[in-house]
Amino acid sequence: MSPTVTTSDDPSAIAEFEADLANAPAVSSTGRPAVLLPFMGYLFYFVGIAQMSGGLVHYPLDPPRYTALAGVGLAIFLTGTIINEVVLRSPRPTALQAARVISTGIVLALGLGMVSGGAQHFEDFPQRSTVLIPVGLVLAYIGFVTHAPRGGFRRMMLVGGLVGATSVAAFFLLTPLADAVAGEASQGDHHGEAPAVAPQSVTNDPAPETVPKPVQAPAHNDSHGSE
Repeated sequence: MSPTVTTSDDPSAIAEFEADLANAPAVSSTGRPAVLLPFMGYLFYFVGIAQMSGGLVHYPLDPPRYTALAGVGLAIFLTGTIINEVVLRSPRPTALQAARVISTGIVLALGLGMVSGGAQHFEDFPQRSTVLIPVGLVLAYIGFVTHAPRGGFRRMMLVGGLVGATSVAAFFLLTPLADAVAGEASQGDHHGEAPAVAPQSVTNDPAPETVPKPVQAPAHNDSHGSE
């Protein structure tokens, strides 16, 4: 709905007009606030990040499988981005603005997936998580500030320096912790299950029979004292 132009001097009417100029919630064809599309957008946001985090952290176990999983998660996240940032945005962004939103959304999704997956599976993949968490934190901040610039360039750089310092500190703090749990971390994602024990091979062949050796009698000596 476009804002209604008013010439009234009533402060409440002016405030209402200014509120109409701001980005209002998406509305359905009946004029009521939309519910389904915003819900789907946020659902795709978080499901996509969850899929990506699982694919990124489990990648060493099965690279083709978990690369596909991360790719599907990224596609789901981008679908949510398009719904929230393009379809429901009023006014609609230009093609250049939409491309910027989608590209920065990819960086943001990768960063969030790395931080989430590394934190969730640190005990399972300590060495990998030590790298994923700091790098993901930096990527998430870059994606965030380029996705929707705010606060001015100087403030963004100041906060960026703080995020960078936090990432470096996290790496050096997590490294000895990862070394401490590396020996106990499982190779797979057992989630508390006891490691499987390989069954011993069982054969139905009968045990070999032991055949006694014949005892030989001592040789007979016919000399019996002969000279």
